[in-house]
Amino acid sequence: MAGNPRKAKSAGSFRESMAKNYRYFIVGGLFLILVIVLVIFLATRGTDVVKEGEQNSTIEDIASSVEVPKDKYEQDAYPNVNTICTSYMNAMSIGDSDTMASLSNALSDERRAFFEAQAQYISQYADYHFYTKAGPEENSYLVLVTYTLQIVSDANKLPALCSLYVCTDESGTLYINNSDLSENDEAYILALASQDDFKQLQDDVQLAYNDMLEKNPDLSARVTELRGQINSDVQAKLEAKKQAETEAAAAQAAEEAAALAAANAKTVRATDVVNIRSSSSTDSEVLGKTSQGQEFTRYEVLENGWSKIDYNGQEAYIKTEYLEEVNQEAGAEGSEVAANVREPGSTITVKENANIRSQPNTDSDSLGKASSGDTFTLVEEKDGWCKFTYDGKDAYIRSDLIQ
Repeated sequence: MAGNPRKAKSAGSFRESMAKNYRYFIVGGLFLILVIVLVIFLATRGTDVVKEGEQNSTIEDIASSVEVPKDKYEQDAYPNVNTICTSYMNAMSIGDSDTMASLSNALSDERRAFFEAQAQYISQYADYHFYTKAGPEENSYLVLVTYTLQIVSDANKLPALCSLYVCTDESGTLYINNSDLSENDEAYILALASQDDFKQLQDDVQLAYNDMLEKNPDLSARVTELRGQINSDVQAKLEAKKQAETEAAAAQAAEEAAALAAANAKTVRATDVVNIRSSSSTDSEVLGKTSQGQEFTRYEVLENGWSKIDYNGQEAYIKTEYLEEVNQEAGAEGSEVAANVREPGSTITVKENANIRSQPNTDSDSLGKASSGDTFTLVEEKDGWCKFTYDGKDAYIRSDLIQ
């Protein structure tokens, strides 16, 4: 707040001390008592867990690192501040993290998970009172909120306390400040919370809470049980969110990869009758066979000599050496050439040395070899193979090896 004198302490050991201790002090003994809610400043800002037995040994050193006004808190004195705090607390009580986020400048996934998990076991917050001191920035306020909470199916009203740091943005709108603070602002708030009136308020709530649990062992046991249950629920929520994000990222990556593959896709034609496989290996499952001249959409040419293609809507592989790109610009001309099938009874001439096969595929037995210039009488041309008679037997040579 403008005009508030602040005496900055040197960095180094102070900053380290602040990081380790200010949040424990702010929570103080209340965290161990108000186990159902995240209490005091840390509760609404951070996610560290305070372990039983840890002490705020450097509280006085930290608090004395800045000078703050000695004014006593004001109770229920700022209607606008009270209003936003009430809205925030009401949203907290029902686990409405979206509303909490809209009233604040930050709400981490961890805090969202906590308040959503906690709300399953809380029936209501009530009896709000607001104890306010001017904060380190102009038109900012440190607010300790006392209230009561009820666990589901329990009539007892447990005393509770929470702190909120309320700031004003450039447009004059109030918001709950949950973001990381500067070293000086953290120390300033800690100093305020360490003042006798605020400490007495914390002690009063703590004593009232202790007294209620001592008089009601069943309630005390329920509170202990809920502490573990809420922690388990939070972990489950965070793990589920992480899993959903991982799956969403994987799905997006797959979509992007598919889009990239489609953009780079080319039409190719089989130059022979060969196996179509489930992966880029001759040991993989055979999904089918090509026909010579059959066209496919190719998505990728792999370095291991295989091409990834689309085969009946699924990913499949053919050896790249048996594929040729189709010149899309050739269009009708290419189709016309493809349709120029040789007539049965015509003479065919071998244009280069070739195997003479017993069946129209490269896996069949070789009946012999034809040399360039050898001629035969065509019986039939089908699926990229020319059928003729050789030594009294049906024989075949690939059409692309015929002139």
